[in-house]
Amino acid sequence: MSIALSEIPVLSGRRVIWEQDAGKRHVASLNGDVVGLIDRNADGSFVAFDDRTTPIGRYATLREAKRSVGDVARGAAATRSERLTRVAQPLASATGIISVALLVAAGAEAVLPIV
Repeated sequence: MSIALSEIPVLSGRRVIWEQDAGKRHVASLNGDVVGLIDRNADGSFVAFDDRTTPIGRYATLREAKRSVGDVARGAAATRSERLTRVAQPLASATGIISVALLVAAGAEAVLPIV
């Protein structure tokens, strides 16, 4: 069973949802995907990890640790967005070129008699 703790805004209204498991771990998810987690150490400090459990850093407060996970999640989301843009722009350009070519061909066929 998990308890929703708080939300941190990430990229245009999307939110990182924080849940705490039965132990000392806080897990962050964005749109159902785990984007990071935070463990509490015996000394009271917090260690933040990204979605691949690579340590991001050690923090004195849970708030600082959550902020760091949110920053990493924003960067990952921006990267995904950039990849989508790199694919979508050439595809949109090709679609526009084909549309213009078809329009010109249709216009030429309407003006010129077919022999």
